[in-house]
Amino acid sequence: MQQCTAVPSALVQTTYDFQTSATRRQWQQRKVASPGSISEISFRTINLRATLKRGETTDPAAIRATLLESDRDLEAWRAGLNPSWKYSSACAPEEISQGSWLKGHRHFYPNNWIADAWNNWRGLRIVVKQMILENEDHFTTPDMVQISHATSMIRELSADICISVHSFGDSPRKSRP
Repeated sequence: MQQCTAVPSALVQTTYDFQTSATRRQWQQRKVASPGSISEISFRTINLRATLKRGETTDPAAIRATLLESDRDLEAWRAGLNPSWKYSSACAPEEISQGSWLKGHRHFYPNNWIADAWNNWRGLRIVVKQMILENEDHFTTPDMVQISHATSMIRELSADICISVHSFGDSPRKSRP
């Protein structure tokens, strides 16, 4: 995504093969895998960035429509998650420190894999919202509602990523002194 190049066809094919595999269906039945494919949404986003960089797509209205569709699909992915993927939020008043903008907020996930999946979703949604903001600059009359909503969502999703860090405290990813 950072290179603004299209998704390699081999990766698309491998992902498709997995998405349609018996293993994935079993995981979905056991509520281990999400019902939708966040990979497909991310591939569309990556490919759109690539076409924008190459100048192949220039119509701001068409770009807006594509981005809003991706955003709706990301929201539908979230809404379609099994309740076992839900996380809880809490505020620990004893952890509120002056100057800390997290104000003691924490998320509690069923496991680190689900926390990672949520953060991948948040990160992808941030990218889509950033692209919406960039695209609005190409209109003579930008949609201020879209700009306001995108800005607000970027802040909220970024905060949620920061708040989720506490969940990885016992993870092997945690750096040790």
